[in-house]
Amino acid sequence: MGGLPPPSEARCQSSSAIALLKQGADVIAYVPEGSWYLQHTGIWRMHLEGPATLPDAAIPTPQVVNSCASNSARGQTVCIANDTDIYLVADAAIQSTLTSAGSGTARFSLGNCTDCNLAFDLAKDTAIIGLVAAAGPAFQPLDLSSATPKLGAPIISPAGRLGETLGIDSKRKLLLSPSEGDNFEIADLSQLADPAFFEDQAGELDINELDGVAEDCATGVAVVSDELTGKLLLTDLTQATFTPGTPNGSWSAPTQLQDLPDFSAAIARSGGVAIAEGSHFGAVAGEIAGNALGAFQLPASSGGVPALADWVVCGIPDDPDGTPWAMGLDPHPLSAYVSPSTGHAMAVVANSPPTFLALIDLTDMINAADLPRAPGTHTCSAGILPPSLVSFISLPA
Repeated sequence: MGGLPPPSEARCQSSSAIALLKQGADVIAYVPEGSWYLQHTGIWRMHLEGPATLPDAAIPTPQVVNSCASNSARGQTVCIANDTDIYLVADAAIQSTLTSAGSGTARFSLGNCTDCNLAFDLAKDTAIIGLVAAAGPAFQPLDLSSATPKLGAPIISPAGRLGETLGIDSKRKLLLSPSEGDNFEIADLSQLADPAFFEDQAGELDINELDGVAEDCATGVAVVSDELTGKLLLTDLTQATFTPGTPNGSWSAPTQLQDLPDFSAAIARSGGVAIAEGSHFGAVAGEIAGNALGAFQLPASSGGVPALADWVVCGIPDDPDGTPWAMGLDPHPLSAYVSPSTGHAMAVVANSPPTFLALIDLTDMINAADLPRAPGTHTCSAGILPPSLVSFISLPA
């Protein structure tokens, strides 16, 4: 399986309901059957690409799972339940169950959770769980670097609010946690046991609600969705300035709230955002309703005020059963990766209730020759994606 990448090459990861495990030519998805709202137990292990050595499988769980995350370098997958259960998964089975320090409930528009999201700090072989602890919203590290997994003490967020998603920039040692409202919290993970926190009140940018977060680790450009609008908040973290303070400091960086009218007209409740690591392509999707998926292309380098190089929105066709596609529920069943077979950026998204995964070619979505656009717009002219750009994977009943 290989060792961890050196810190200079370490990658960024954002929380998502769907974990992607890349092992050589194989790409495996771990997909929760439930969500913060849907009280369905279990996890699906689904083969997306490469020679399948194991059949697709449903993995039973005692509690409702909302999110999974994978460390491909180590072949590790961790899933969290809506309560305090943490499941360490290998192949198609739960290897062990841990209990987080969760105590209390975070309430979001589409459900409640104690353990709410997680992502890997790939440089440290550590998963970080966003949860509600006895002292308030917090982040709890799970060290998987040795044979015996070890949970650290929860790190209380001075912002007092847990975001729907979190991101980990292992290269720059940052934790990103935008919360509903106008606060974008960043923690310096250099000292994981006692990280410094920095807040950015972005209310002057006329933000509705910050929601999903993802980062292009190559350029340090972070993207945050503004829920219920067609806007994306772009920030160049390579130019960020951090000002210490107690109990938290502040940060600033060149930032733009880019308005994308084509997105706002098509994407219902925009929230989920993902970037295919190793590319400059990403995706944005709604939550609970609608079939529209947006693809975007980020700048190839940092510097100045970041802006999208291109973007397009198009509908996902009806699923193979003939049912109109409806985007999955929080916490955002949307992930992205670079295909080991084609080199294209791919989005993976689940519907609601989860019956299918849609596998979508983001590279070809951006290429107007592959997806023609209505004149003068960033909307596909056909209204829905052609079969050449999307395929469906049925989730086991």
